[in-house]
Amino acid sequence: MTKCKGLKDDGTACSKHIMYNSDYCKEHQHQDPSKIICLSEDKRGKRCSSRAMEGMLFCKMHLDQIAELENLDCPRGCGKMEFKSVHIRGRLDGFYRCRECEGRLLDAKRMDRIMKYSDDLSRFLESGEECDLRCPTCDSGMVDVRVKCNVPDNRGGGAHIGGGGGIGGLVLGIAIAGLVESAKQNNRENKRMASGVVFDGEFTYMSVDGCRDCGSFWFDGGEMQNIQNSIDLRGTTTEAVAAVEETLKWRNKEKLERRKSETGGNVCSHVGEDGIHCLTQRRPSDEYCWKHKRPK
Repeated sequence: MTKCKGLKDDGTACSKHIMYNSDYCKEHQHQDPSKIICLSEDKRGKRCSSRAMEGMLFCKMHLDQIAELENLDCPRGCGKMEFKSVHIRGRLDGFYRCRECEGRLLDAKRMDRIMKYSDDLSRFLESGEECDLRCPTCDSGMVDVRVKCNVPDNRGGGAHIGGGGGIGGLVLGIAIAGLVESAKQNNRENKRMASGVVFDGEFTYMSVDGCRDCGSFWFDGGEMQNIQNSIDLRGTTTEAVAAVEETLKWRNKEKLERRKSETGGNVCSHVGEDGIHCLTQRRPSDEYCWKHKRPK
């Protein structure tokens, strides 16, 4: 049987049998120029003998150690980021994630492998506006890229109620309708997960940060999820987003005035982070509704 072509630490030839369709044994796989072996080491300094994943420097077991090798900082100033491995279309890959602000970083290669609309986002970089973020990958100044996407509601396929209806069927139907409406509301809130996201009831407007020098992108909060779930993505401008925000401001003001007229002025005083007033009726003796009532 063929002997390993590897060399021991003292420079002598190895006499072990070859493995893994290679001219080298398990111990000397890292000496095979045609194979990429995982860079991980244990506490004693012994190298991992597993092959690195395609396009990676580590094997599946040690993939999270990419963060230790590249050691990238969150552009928001939160500190060191971790490497999060995920399955994308049946293939294990990953991205950098900040535990503090939940932001995600994708370099140019992972943008192509993981990110939906990666070509469109890269094209939108040319019209981006300079911002105060530094790219974690190459330390260049990043730009804000304004986008408009269509994130559909997650609507299930309805439920069949057998047994001829009756009171039981009516109650069950009301309960299901309540669950469906709750799911829709949660989906709408997910569209506004990221800071600065504007949702006009149909389209989601937001700003993602990209680097023109190395092609990396930074996604705050739920921006990455919004784009991945979107059925359409287009570039837009700061002026267009400002116009939408102004329209929403007046629309919300009209809703608030109408609701005050309906309730005799007894409307909850809570205002969300997005500037939208709660329209739930409150008791005349309280300032907030049951949901936003502050503890004394």
